[in-house]
Amino acid sequence: MIMMILVKMITSQRDKEADLKCRLSTSILRLLTKISTHVETARMIKQTNILPELCLALSSAYVDNKKKWLEVYHLNIIMTSQLLECLSHDFVDDALDFIGVHSDRMCQSLSLIRVNQSMTLLSEVNHTTALLSLLSRDFTHEWKFKIRNSFECVVERVLVAVHSCTALLLHPRLLNVSIKATRKKQKLSASTPVKITKQTSLKSPEVDTNLPPDDVKEQMYSILGNLLSFLKNLSPDLSQLVMDLETCAEEFPQLVTMNFSTPTVDHEADVSFGTLLSATNMSLTALHKIEPVDTKLTFHASLTFVSEISLYLIISQCLLLLKLKDLPTRSKQILRRELSDELASCVKSARRHLRHSSSSQSPGKSPSGTPPKGILELVTAFVKHIMT
Repeated sequence: MIMMILVKMITSQRDKEADLKCRLSTSILRLLTKISTHVETARMIKQTNILPELCLALSSAYVDNKKKWLEVYHLNIIMTSQLLECLSHDFVDDALDFIGVHSDRMCQSLSLIRVNQSMTLLSEVNHTTALLSLLSRDFTHEWKFKIRNSFECVVERVLVAVHSCTALLLHPRLLNVSIKATRKKQKLSASTPVKITKQTSLKSPEVDTNLPPDDVKEQMYSILGNLLSFLKNLSPDLSQLVMDLETCAEEFPQLVTMNFSTPTVDHEADVSFGTLLSATNMSLTALHKIEPVDTKLTFHASLTFVSEISLYLIISQCLLLLKLKDLPTRSKQILRRELSDELASCVKSARRHLRHSSSSQSPGKSPSGTPPKGILELVTAFVKHIMT
């Protein structure tokens, strides 16, 4: 009954009681997101058979960027993720239906990260990328089989979003200027809602105190972690690649281009080895500057995750390229040389900070601000035994 009421409220947003219906819809979905983490409750929600109708109705929640209804859409993304986590294969068709219906919106939001860093958009992208990462972890084949066009669009946008997030985080001054422009545009359009479809100007003299840059950075690192996790799920298993167990390189997508330059924010681009190396180095640098206190534990975990998964992707994609039969020998030599130098430098810097952290820690406490030694040992072994 409550699900049917929810659908009716979402589909009747234009009447006189729209504000009340929006608040009620939000409250209902907050309740559903809390209880959908339990398997029994998740099954009951699925068995209502209202989810397909709710999925279609949600499209009206973000038409014309009606901000007050966007939270309804965001909460549905969260609920879909939790239902997929709880029910796994029993919910995969419903999750794919959700992705199929809203893939255009998802791709649009991923594209907007480069020019819009409002907390509303970042929150939406964070929830969206978490769902995409979860779905790609176990159901990539089902996704490609059922809605291939959606899958290919998402992969393309994810690659560009990784570049955009890394470039912005790598240039904090430009990120701060972009934040100012985003907030200024929102102030000017507060009385007249507009669709965000064009690149915002990067010239704004004012800072919005309601949107501290640290909050934006934490959201963007969380998004970057989700994006990289999505790409990792599309890459071959690293242990299989290292042991050379008849892995056919041509069966996997080449996600990383052979470019070692630092990413810039002036244009869209795909992910390169330079992008991943920059993501590794900047997350390690940020880790060294913060302490894992209670208020920063989530941010600390995001930084650690980004550094580890970037290194993982560098190794797996490098091995994949080295296995390609049609890649020229000279290109493979360049890849070995460039990556060997960059990874050795990265490990050296991380170990130096690890020693510094160890010496400054109180007895009985583990060093902070560095990734676990395991990933550093893996990279060291990779450079020593495979890249030379």
